[in-house]
Amino acid sequence: MNLPKITILFLLVIIFFYYGLNDSKNYTIGTYDGIIYAPFGNLSYRVYYPKEFKGQTYVIYVSRGGNGLGDDRGQLLPYVERYVKKGYVVVQIDHRYAGNDVNLIAQYRGEEIKLIAEKVANGTLSYGSFAGIVDGSKQGFIGHSGGCMEGLEVAGVTMIHGNYYVPQIKAVYGMSPAGNNPDQFGITANGFNSIDTTAIFLILGELEKDINGIGKFMA
Repeated sequence: MNLPKITILFLLVIIFFYYGLNDSKNYTIGTYDGIIYAPFGNLSYRVYYPKEFKGQTYVIYVSRGGNGLGDDRGQLLPYVERYVKKGYVVVQIDHRYAGNDVNLIAQYRGEEIKLIAEKVANGTLSYGSFAGIVDGSKQGFIGHSGGCMEGLEVAGVTMIHGNYYVPQIKAVYGMSPAGNNPDQFGITANGFNSIDTTAIFLILGELEKDINGIGKFMA
């Protein structure tokens, strides 16, 4: 069987992230709350890190859905705990409140994840007392609903209100992508055509896949 290169890349990345850096370990979880002083205002984030880890590891972002209430830390904790216990650093961003404006939700999330992911890439994000080393050249992303949209933005989907592509994010696992039309969230008409180097896996429930009409879901 001759699999496309992007499929092989995706499978390798998922295996890598699922089984962890050292599957024989089961690290305990430490946390650190940080603030970035951004052009658009203060942005809070939480780092979850493996306390006993001393080597080199990678960052995985875990992002919930919703319109942002500044309390995103502590969401989707089974994912957070799984990855940290296997040796990864997890970052959650407290997204700014965007009301019910879907374009503003996408803009805020795009600005925020791009800012933090680029700080991870250039080594300037603070991880508190974490004793290991973060390799910012390879990052992963997991998101639900609006968080899934956020992952697609950093994967390279083109938006009318900004470019949020982060090449260091190599794999995106999205659950229940929000929206149903190509122009929702400010996605351009050919927005999805620009995604060609990021491994992406989307999961959609049977009862929600046709909620806006047959085949009417964002991705």
